[in-house]
Amino acid sequence: MFLPTQINAKCVTYIRKNLGLHPKTRATYEDCILSTTVTIGTTASEFINVYAANKKEAKNFLEKHKPLTDCFLAGDFNTHHPNWYGSLAPSRTGVIRASARSADFLVEWTTARQFTLLNIAETLTHYPRNGNQPTIPDLTFARNHLFTLIQGWACDEGEGGDSDHTLITTTLNIKPPSFTLR
Repeated sequence: MFLPTQINAKCVTYIRKNLGLHPKTRATYEDCILSTTVTIGTTASEFINVYAANKKEAKNFLEKHKPLTDCFLAGDFNTHHPNWYGSLAPSRTGVIRASARSADFLVEWTTARQFTLLNIAETLTHYPRNGNQPTIPDLTFARNHLFTLIQGWACDEGEGGDSDHTLITTTLNIKPPSFTLR
């Protein structure tokens, strides 16, 4: 289990030890962003886990961070853009307008680095307990070889546990390393 800090971490990445992926922490930002590398075949791949309670946290990290060529970026960015809402955008203009700067930055940053958004348009990921409209702050991106390994992306509204966010599952087709017995 990997944490950005040992106290009050806001995100966690779990990687099974018996898969031969050789995980290690690459970078952290405060208590809310964690970059972990694993070895898939002979290639180092990066998994960035984000919980940006403050919209500036993700921007501050991403402005300085140079992601590996094979990279998976996911988390609660707490930002909203019309691209993620599709036909729902006109009914979400308030949240979209309120986070326009951080959302535009994230779109520009991911586009410039050739990330692909895996979210299915209009799939809501956050159902606020305060009665506000559901939104899409939870995003999943991948690029290069990691993108080709994606077998599926799913959002299960009923499986978020005690959270008001849905459970998001991304399935990757990673073959375990072969072993030679001697």
